[in-house]
Parts: sequence; structure tokens; C-alpha cells
Amino acid sequence: MAIELLEDQAATIKLLPDMLEERPASATVKFQKPSETGSTALASGSATLGSWSTAVTGTPSSQTDFSVSSVANIAAGDTVWLETTDGWKGSVLVSEVTAAGAVTLEAPPPGTVTAGASIYAFELTFDLTAAHTADRDLNYKAVWIVTDNAGAKKAFQQIYHVVRTQFSDAVTAQETSRYVALQYPGYAASVDAGHYEEIAKRASDRVRMRVQGSGSYCHLVGDPSQFRLDAGIHSLRIELARDGLVPPGYDPSQYLSDQERALSRSIGDALRALQWYDGDDSGTVQKDEVKKTFTVRAVRK
Repeated sequence: MAIELLEDQAATIKLLPDMLEERPASATVKFQKPSETGSTALASGSATLGSWSTAVTGTPSSQTDFSVSSVANIAAGDTVWLETTDGWKGSVLVSEVTAAGAVTLEAPPPGTVTAGASIYAFELTFDLTAAHTADRDLNYKAVWIVTDNAGAKKAFQQIYHVVRTQFSDAVTAQETSRYVALQYPGYAASVDAGHYEEIAKRASDRVRMRVQGSGSYCHLVGDPSQFRLDAGIHSLRIELARDGLVPPGYDPSQYLSDQERALSRSIGDALRALQWYDGDDSGTVQKDEVKKTFTVRAVRK
């Protein structure tokens, strides 16, 4: 999904290089304008990867809760690289961190976490200046060439839009937590902050995809908060249903189908109902850019 960067603002682009069999060691980046091809690049250079590492200490209280020798470089929401003593290697999402050195993962890894398991930096970053985002346009491209710890290389590509304003999330972690606590209190007692963050992200991304699938670019919608009224909650219900959370008395497949239809309908309503869509990206409201509910413009030729 395309990532939005603000026009005339410095930014840091990021990559979590999934699909690696070994942890990343280095990477290079080319950031290209839509019209640039081949070796031409608006910005290029080496990506930044943290050189820190830490290790699990003592006996973990569970496969998601354990202590490490240092949390100086770890924060809630980070994705890090974990190597367990039984040979499993891969990325994991950190849900919570305490100053005392306790780490909670969003989900247990496939490998077994024991004392001595190692954690390394995983996220790659590259800095852009305001000059690199000076021209508002769609479909900028970042090409990352990542070299892993064994010397193998893999290429990753991301698409960026340089925009006037950014689209806001349709669902937040706080709204997710509140909804789950009210509807499924037993389940709410068993999950942590990182779980809500992940659910909210997936639900918001679904709204973005549906808006763009309707033929509208998200960043051109005049008021993104419209999608938090109904679309956000329907997308959240879809995500929860896929995790097995369905209200009592409902057939799971029928409930999921109902929410899918409700999401499509609510996105259409939000785009039509007195919503400004800045089709020419001028930043000004023009007559033909404000759509009224259930109207179709017809022109006689």
C-alpha cells in the first residue's frame, strides 16, 4: 500500500525486510520520481540499521514475556529480529517494554524462547530532505537492496505519494481497546497493547484499500474523519471476526459477509455525502468537487 509523505517536509522512510532467512546486515536505497527509470534517482545511499543487540536473561515466564539484558534500544511497537537457541530466526513485534528490562511480544514466535536467545535491530531507515519531497506527485518509488548476514541479497520496492495532507487512520488502538472491552471483556483481559495496535492497523489499511479501490485517492478526500463514523467500526468488526470474535447467536460466515457489505456501503456513503474530493489536487473547494448524497450528474450532448 502506498505511503504518504508530506510535501516540502523532511521524512524518514522505513523498511521491515520480511522474507529474509538471515538477519539484515546492510542495505542501499534509491528513491525515484515517477518519471525516473533505471539508475536515475532523486536520492540514493546506504540505509541505516542499528548495530545493537541484547539477549534474553533468566527463565522466560512465557513465550511472549521475558527479560533481556538491555532495553535501551527497544520500544513498544518495534519489530526486531529474534534468534532462539533452538535455531529459529525471524522478526517479531514488540508489544510492551518496561524500564526494568521486561519485554512482551505481540504473539509467541515459532521458535522456543529460552535464556540466551538473541535480539537484533531489524528496521532499516533512510532520510529524505525537504528538497526530495518538493514536488507533489503520485507513485514515487523506493528500491531497497538488502544484504543479509549470510551475504545473500534481496530487492524490495515501496510506492510513495508526496501529498498536501495525509489520510488519517479510520480506527485507532484506543478505539479498538474500548470496543473489545465492551463487547468481549473476557478476551480483552488476555491481550495487550500491541495486539490492539496490530488489529487497528489492519482495519485502517482495509478502509484505505476500499477507498482507493473505489477510484478515489485517500489523501484527496476533504475530511478523512468521515470514515471513522461507520467504515472504521465495520472494518474493525471484520478484523475481529477473522480472529474468531463474533457476537453470540450469529453465524460467523454470515456475520462476516454482513460486515463486508456494510463496510462497502459506509465507504460509499462517506464519499458521497456532502464530501469534498479534491480531484485536481488544487487545495481549493470547487463546485464539481462537492458531491451530494444519491445524486448523479448528467450532461446532455
